[in-house]
Amino acid sequence: MEKKNQWLEAKWPSPHSVRALTTKRLFWVDDKLKDFNLALHAGLSIEQAEINRALLQRTLGLEQPVTWLNQVHKADVVMLPQEGAPQADAVITTNPNEVCAVLTADCLPIVLCDKEGQVVAAIHGGWRSLNQNIIQNTIESIRKITKAPLMAWFGPSIAPEKYEIASEVKEAFLQNFSFLEKAFKANPHKSNHHFLDLYGAAKLLLNQGGVHEVYGGGHCTFTESHDFYSYRRDPQSGRMATLIWKTE
Repeated sequence: MEKKNQWLEAKWPSPHSVRALTTKRLFWVDDKLKDFNLALHAGLSIEQAEINRALLQRTLGLEQPVTWLNQVHKADVVMLPQEGAPQADAVITTNPNEVCAVLTADCLPIVLCDKEGQVVAAIHGGWRSLNQNIIQNTIESIRKITKAPLMAWFGPSIAPEKYEIASEVKEAFLQNFSFLEKAFKANPHKSNHHFLDLYGAAKLLLNQGGVHEVYGGGHCTFTESHDFYSYRRDPQSGRMATLIWKTE
């Protein structure tokens, strides 16, 4: 990994004031690649995760400390600024230099901004939060601020062919969103099991909410082991961070 490729930079036509990226599993420290877990609840060392968070802050030149969420796989959305670690799986801000961040290791990180650069948001898109309508909740919160067109970018998630789920998960989704049928594919080798396309499901949910410019995707956290953590590959894995913020 080259030093300039220490994170996955969002490639999307966002306003120039908006920046978004996902960190990778390894990071250059003193000319050596080291583990770059950013979650205090996962991985092997909380102390190292705190060191990594401080290093990320310095490396990106962030002017304000990142507000890290207490993610619980539900559909609550918070607006920054907030004290401590608010319990939510999506976060929004209109303030310059205030960072929206989510942690993932197979779940789908989604960032949003409007074309006028007024607001940015980050979503932790696990199947539970998606099924509880976190995307629509986030869009509705943004719509209280601006009516400008929105765009979205997907950070890395587990690929459909590696994301096997039980039929109960599919049934729970289709009870709420019948149009998501196309996001599931039956496992021909295992009855009552399917493969879930998180990218495809999230794109359909964004489209339903009026967001039609959707970028990113295409990575697999499970198979791209050099770059990304994967909970399904390694239950003791750390977490990447997906960040979005706007400058002055």
